[in-house]
Amino acid sequence: MRCSAMRRPMASVPSFQVIITMEPSGRALVCPAPSSAPVLAYAFEEMPYATQFVDSSGHANDDAVCYGGDCPTVGVAGVGVLGNEFANSGVPPTSDRALLLDGLDDEIWFTAPVHEAFTLAFWFKPDPSQTHNGQTWSQGTPLLWAITGDSYKDFGISLGDQNRLYFGVGALSMNSAPVSMGQWHQVAVTRRSDTGQLILYLDGVAQIGGSAGTTAMANGPTLVLGVSSNKHFEGAIDFLTALAIALKPDS
Repeated sequence: MRCSAMRRPMASVPSFQVIITMEPSGRALVCPAPSSAPVLAYAFEEMPYATQFVDSSGHANDDAVCYGGDCPTVGVAGVGVLGNEFANSGVPPTSDRALLLDGLDDEIWFTAPVHEAFTLAFWFKPDPSQTHNGQTWSQGTPLLWAITGDSYKDFGISLGDQNRLYFGVGALSMNSAPVSMGQWHQVAVTRRSDTGQLILYLDGVAQIGGSAGTTAMANGPTLVLGVSSNKHFEGAIDFLTALAIALKPDS
């Protein structure tokens, strides 16, 4: 089978990263099964001063918003701009623009159409001037926070001690290798519904896994980019996708 959206040879690129890297049109760079197509895709290609962001997955989840002074700077150079320095050898999406969060009050809110099983992935570029602390996902500088109404089911991704990524659900946390500041990285997290297994990926490479149990997760949680209760992320975020399944490393 051939895929018209494939842009370059894929032999040297980790298959997991290729599958979750999407074109802004919503087309996959490889041919996925219908169940592995995104249910949410924010390319953040909007022009400066935008306060609402378009879902390009075809599912019309156009509810990503920001308000007034809490809006990030829109239209900065994205992960796909020629000349950007990448911390990995993966294939970036074709994305000319990204969001820049100021570390003070910038944030974006949206609803993710995921439930028991999911894959969430996005690109981020942390500002080297920001210091990160904490040894759990809820203590670090927040990249993404899922608010479910039940602290045992909340989950998130943050930057913590030694510039490591932290991911977890409720009281469970896992971490990655240290992240290079000032460079673009791709983070992806997965949860399986049958086992509750969680896996954290950094730049297409599995870092660590664990299980938060098979207790039912909240349906359609509210997600927040860049903020938790008392911390804000400083840096750029680009091309966020969500799938309603947990992709496997060899998918």
